[in-house]
Amino acid sequence: MASWPRTMPHQLALATTADPVHLAFLRRTIKHQLAGWGLDDLTSDAMTVSGELLANAMEHAGGNIYARFTVRPSQLLIEVLDGSSDVPRIRPIASWSERGRGLSVVQALSAEWGYWRTPTGKTVWAVLTNPPPASPDAGIGSSEAA
Repeated sequence: MASWPRTMPHQLALATTADPVHLAFLRRTIKHQLAGWGLDDLTSDAMTVSGELLANAMEHAGGNIYARFTVRPSQLLIEVLDGSSDVPRIRPIASWSERGRGLSVVQALSAEWGYWRTPTGKTVWAVLTNPPPASPDAGIGSSEAA
């Protein structure tokens, strides 16, 4: 279980262009920072979610793209800002389709996600949580009579 940093907030801000060749560098940077924050348990989901959001921005928005990772108490907020006003939508896709599952993956891995419009485009965000460790007594006993 990750231990959340005691000093808040921790934030990482990245800027890139819509060139997919930059994704590998961004992924390494994000992974390194999450490890530095002690959030190893969230790394896999954070890498997947941020990768999907960045790839969507690169494919659909172009231009400059900004990513921000903010640690809050028991949460990691991932934001990707781009210059497109197009609204992200989960769309039905055929089972044989090789594309179009990104936002479904984001939705499945995130506690919540969404977007807001900005004067220059939009921000798509997702929140990852790391639940506190279960109490040793969790699930033992019952308040109902058998």
